[in-house]
This record gives sequence, structure tokens and C-alpha cells, in this order.
Amino acid sequence: MMLKRLGAFLLIVAFGFATVQSATAQDDDASHTVTIDVEDITELSIENSVELTFESANGADALSLLTPTSGESKFASATGGTNYDIQTNRDGVKLNVDVTSREGDLGSGGNNSMMEELGLLVKAQTGNSQEDVKLTELGSSSISGGELDSEFGPLSATDLNLTYEGVVTEEFTSNAGSANKLTVKYTVTGN
Repeated sequence: MMLKRLGAFLLIVAFGFATVQSATAQDDDASHTVTIDVEDITELSIENSVELTFESANGADALSLLTPTSGESKFASATGGTNYDIQTNRDGVKLNVDVTSREGDLGSGGNNSMMEELGLLVKAQTGNSQEDVKLTELGSSSISGGELDSEFGPLSATDLNLTYEGVVTEEFTSNAGSANKLTVKYTVTGN
């Protein structure tokens, strides 16, 4: 009887070893693929609004890039600026600037438009250089814009300079309480 029990015990032990050994012999590796997909990313931020204050008749010091047309004369000049940040992983992009709206005595049409009496230029430090774009021109009531930089990127830059330079003629008058504002929009376009 003892021999039967010993035989049963050995059979159970042998079966246990076979089970444990087969479990450890199994291959339990697994793998999968991770796909990396980076979209085109472009972020542009401008820190503050800019205020130009024309305080004195400093026409002799007025800015040379804003040359009067049609016999207009420069009466006063002013400058102001802020900073901007740009990050892009794109290549060959462009930074454009446009005036998208105007308020107060700079409003469109009628007798309230002082646009012909204002010359405004923006200078932007860009990824490649310092570029200038005329937004308004003395003697013209039209607004314009243009390309500040082209074919740049990838780029990550902070605290780049945006400088506005303006001149007005002696004909520029402002109604009391009139908020003379231009909305200037910056856009990144391209590849």
C-alpha cells in the first residue's frame, strides 16, 4: 500500500514538473508598431497693442521711408512697437500683414476719412531679416499690406520686434473722443 501511495505521489510530482516546465517553455513576447504622425504646426502670437502718439511738429525728423506723394508734407512722426513669437515646423512659409479694419476718423468714406493724411509702416524682425511694409501712404486713402518675410522655416523664435512708424500731415485732425484705430492682421501662409 505504501508502494501504491509512493507511486501515486511520484506520478503527481512528475505531472507537476511537466506542467510547470511546459508553462515556462512557452514564448510570451509580443510587439506592435507605433506610428509617429507630426502635423504641420504653426503658432503666431503678438504680445500687445501699439499706440502711436504724435506730440510735436517734428516733420524734419519724420521717417524717410514714408515719403509724401502728391505734394503732401510730413508734419509729425511717431514710432511704437511690441514683440511677437513664431513657431513652425513647416518649411518655405511666408509672413503676411494686412490692415483688416479701421475706426474713428480713419473710417472708410465720407468726410471723416483721414487716411490720406496718415502714412504708416510696419517693420518686422523676421526669421531671416528686418522687413518693411507700408500699410498706408500719405496722399492715398487706400490701405495695403504685403509680405514681411518669405521662404523661412522651420523656426522657433520669441521676442521678435514689431515696430510701427507713422507720419501725419498738418491736415490730420481728430474729432474729440474719436478712437482712431487700425486693425492689423498677421498671417502665416505657404507650404
